[in-house]
Order: sequence, then C-alpha cells, then structure tokens
Amino acid sequence: MSHDNSKEYRLQTSFAIKNVRDKSVFYRMYNAFRRFLSEDKRIKHICTRDNVNDRRITISFDIDSDSFKNANLTSGRIILEALKKATVNTGDLSEIERIKRIDNASELDAETGKIVSDQSTALSLV
Repeated sequence: MSHDNSKEYRLQTSFAIKNVRDKSVFYRMYNAFRRFLSEDKRIKHICTRDNVNDRRITISFDIDSDSFKNANLTSGRIILEALKKATVNTGDLSEIERIKRIDNASELDAETGKIVSDQSTALSLV
C-alpha cells in the first residue's frame, strides 16, 4: 500500500468479547481472530494478547495510509472483518463484503459494538 504520501500509523486497541462465557469458545475465537489478522496484507507488526478471565483481547499493528481518517476507518474494518470471520455465526460472506464498504466511523462503531464492549483505542503516527 506504500504510496508517496502515505504515512505509517500504529493502532492499539483492547476490547471484551460479548456473549462468550466458555473459555474454550473464547480461545477458538481468539485463535481464529489472530489467524485472520495475520493473513491480512494491509497490516504489519501485529501483536495480540488475550485475557481469558475477562474475555478481553488486546492488539496492535501498523498500517500505511494517506490520512489519519483513512487509517482509522481501515483499521476498524480490518478488526471487524476478522472478528466477524472468527465468530461461529458468520457463514455469510456478504456480511464481510458489506463491512468492507463502510465508510464512516459511526456505522463502523455501531457494527463493532454488536460484538465487543469496553473498547479503548489509540491511533498514532509511527
């Protein structure tokens, strides 16, 4: 994605997964989530941590983008896509395609809020 005017941003976020009580279900979802992130070529330097007791995931990664706004939206879409793919109820790939077209933060936040709670996020230039 390296354009002449692109900059590298670092996203750090932490969130709890809603409606997952069983530890084995959490670990299956977490491992699938990590795999989907690692396969995404738009991001690099991915670091993930889990806290099974709180059903919490903490991640960070770098992303190249031409603006803060685009880095924020693309990062959010990447996380939401990986979460949707990692949950058991996502056999519908049209849902993933719809997420890829979200272009405003409010809609993205609303969709993410269906899966996670207690989210904190920081995005900064590297």
